[in-house]
Amino acid sequence: MNNVIEYLNSKDNFIHDNFSGLDLKQINLSGKFFTFCQFNNTFLDNIDFQNCRMNMCFFNNSEIKESIFDDSIITDSVFSDSKITKCSFANCELHNNNFNISEILFCNFNDSDLYLSRFIGAFIDNSIFNDCNLKRVDFSDYINNHVSFKLSNIEESYFTRGKSHENS
Repeated sequence: MNNVIEYLNSKDNFIHDNFSGLDLKQINLSGKFFTFCQFNNTFLDNIDFQNCRMNMCFFNNSEIKESIFDDSIITDSVFSDSKITKCSFANCELHNNNFNISEILFCNFNDSDLYLSRFIGAFIDNSIFNDCNLKRVDFSDYINNHVSFKLSNIEESYFTRGKSHENS
């Protein structure tokens, strides 16, 4: 494991790296660039991803806890079937990302641009999406409990067949 941490600390740009299946805890990865990287089936706990750039990264079937993605640009990436708990994605550009069938618990997406992202069949609990761009975001078949969309443009999103959203 120490070799992985040394590797992560030694570079600023990662292309086609595979970190799948690892347990990573308390690592500062802020400001790094990840392109076509794999984090599938990975446990990420207290990771600092602030100001990162991620394109075409895969976090399928992962558990992400108490991690910070604030001020990052994350595009065309996949977080499907993952459990994301107490994470912050504030002030992010999150274009065309897949959060389908994920559990999103106690997370902050405030002031983010989620254009074309998908939360189909996701369970979202005690999370906030205040003052977000939700244009063409798909929340079809999602279930929510205490989710806030204050000042977000929910009228430009898709909400079908899931539990009714509350714009609280």
